[in-house]
Amino acid sequence: MYWTCFGFANFPPNKLHCTHKFLGELTEVQANQIKGLLSTYFSKVQPWTPFKAKFNKEELFGHEKNVHVLITDLQKKAFYPSLRVLLDRFNQDDFPEYQPHITCPENWKVWDQELVKYCFMKGDQVIQCWK
Repeated sequence: MYWTCFGFANFPPNKLHCTHKFLGELTEVQANQIKGLLSTYFSKVQPWTPFKAKFNKEELFGHEKNVHVLITDLQKKAFYPSLRVLLDRFNQDDFPEYQPHITCPENWKVWDQELVKYCFMKGDQVIQCWK
């Protein structure tokens, strides 16, 4: 399973991240196309710039509403919406609307850290990060 995310300093993205786009299963050709698209996007369209997001609104996600997440009130335009549109060519979301969030333990009420990288992932493996 492939996906993209915003990552925090001092945490590998497979441990703590803000999901940007779930891409599902891809062929190697598609994965390479996405990697090229991301490189072009960050080098020519909109350079990667770290930004701070405060995640402080608790919600439950998942079909059974059993996944604890914190949502940010930062405007969605900070989360590279034009890049999501480009990635939609590879996989349309089943979710009604993108909500920037982190999945975390139930005892977390606030997470206020800078997002310092954008990562392209395959499962737990980092394919490439842009910083």
